[in-house]
Order: sequence, then C-alpha cells, then structure tokens
Amino acid sequence: MVKGRGIGSKQTVPTLNLAPGAALLPAWGVYITRTSALKGGQVWPSVTNVGCRPIFGGDELVVETFLLGPLEGAAPPAIRVEFLRRLRGERRFSSAAELRAQILHDAARAEIFFRRLKRWVRSSAGQP
Repeated sequence: MVKGRGIGSKQTVPTLNLAPGAALLPAWGVYITRTSALKGGQVWPSVTNVGCRPIFGGDELVVETFLLGPLEGAAPPAIRVEFLRRLRGERRFSSAAELRAQILHDAARAEIFFRRLKRWVRSSAGQP
C-alpha cells in the first residue's frame, strides 16, 4: 500500500491506495472487488478504480480501493485486491461532488452484486 494525497478522505470517499508497479492490471475503469488484509485476515467487499484520477489532475496510474465495510483501526500495511466484475470505464467528472455521487452509485451496485453472490453460494451449497 502507498500513502495517497488525502483527496478522497476530504472530497469524495476514503480509499486505500496501491502502487501498481509491474503488476498485471485490468483495463482502466471501476471494478467490484474483494479486498483482504495480508496480515490479520480481514476481508471487505470493495470498489476499485484503476486509472489516473482525471478530475484531480492525475497523470500517473493509480489503483484506489473504497471499502464497503468498516475499517476498524489503522489501514492495513498490505492488501490484496481481487477483481470480480467491471462496472464501467474511467470517466472525467465536473466536480468532486459529482464524482462522489458516482462512487456511491457504484458502491450500491457492488452491494447488490455481493448480496446476489452470497445467495448463489448458499443455494449452490444446498442451503436455503
């Protein structure tokens, strides 16, 4: 994990930031993801953006993850992000408020995905 610029916490939503390095990444866009702390075993449903943050004048590739569940205590020093489904491509928004509204909409779509996934796993296991 890397320290971000703190813009999300102040203007949109707080995120955990990864240094993409030479890692294999999907196309730029927003994804439904599952984020795990490498130490401690915590797992969160999440939404992740791969791109350059065009609204904030970004020009370098970043990977930012918004946890859908509560983060208790300090951010984990290392995380693993599993990409499950692409929601949309990265877009430029006219304001931080417009971006925040879109992030919350993406989060709502991800929560529906995780509820359906949970029901599907239960029914596949023969549980009601």
